[in-house]
Amino acid sequence: MSSIAAGDSDLIPKIKAAQDNGILIRLVHGPAMTYDRELWQKADERFEITEKVIFSVLQK
Repeated sequence: MSSIAAGDSDLIPKIKAAQDNGILIRLVHGPAMTYDRELWQKADERFEITEKVIFSVLQK
């Protein structure tokens, strides 16, 4: 599995190439409307970065 923090569609060809080679893609993204819809659909898994996530990381 590979995690990609992105929001634009420039990475879609790279994601497809990785998936064609058996690699699962996790998209790490911001809130709705901050990422390309097709990019979101191509990902195998999605993880939204929220304030709660940021605060939990900063407190460690």
